[in-house]
Amino acid sequence: MNILVVGLGNPGDKYAHHRHSVGHMFVDWIGKQHENTLWRADSKKRAAHARIQGPSNTSIIIAKTRTYMNESGKAAHILCKELEVSDTKALVIVHDDLDFPVGQWKLGFAKGPKLHNGITSVEASLHTDQFWRLRIGIENRPPTMRLPGETYVLQDFTSDEKNMVYAEFPRMWQQILTLAP
Repeated sequence: MNILVVGLGNPGDKYAHHRHSVGHMFVDWIGKQHENTLWRADSKKRAAHARIQGPSNTSIIIAKTRTYMNESGKAAHILCKELEVSDTKALVIVHDDLDFPVGQWKLGFAKGPKLHNGITSVEASLHTDQFWRLRIGIENRPPTMRLPGETYVLQDFTSDEKNMVYAEFPRMWQQILTLAP
């Protein structure tokens, strides 16, 4: 069984360091941990993916959506179909989450944030909520001056926030590897 790890985010350099694109950041980090990661586009160019080797010769596919967050389901659907990942128990969607502070994260099955348009899109496109979610905390707004979530997620991480998030990537990756058969 292949494991498919899909990082959600918005496409393009303009959004690369936004809090909303932390799923892309994580998948990019995984790719950099493996030499000669060869990225390919799906046939509809809605995502880029690469195959890497996991424990016990498990094949792990990492992917980044090339759609805007609200259309993430289109990319996830195409990836699952083209890469023959029919069992959504082998799918891990990586995304930002305002329910957790920066530096916290959680890997859970079929449970997600209160509201996340990317996850809503994935559930609608796949016709199920039965997949893994790696929820990466991005909340760091001061209680007295809370920007609306829609504005906050489209801002870049501060340097300190980025360091806190990247420091957790190795532990997140090790947790995902436990899903490999």
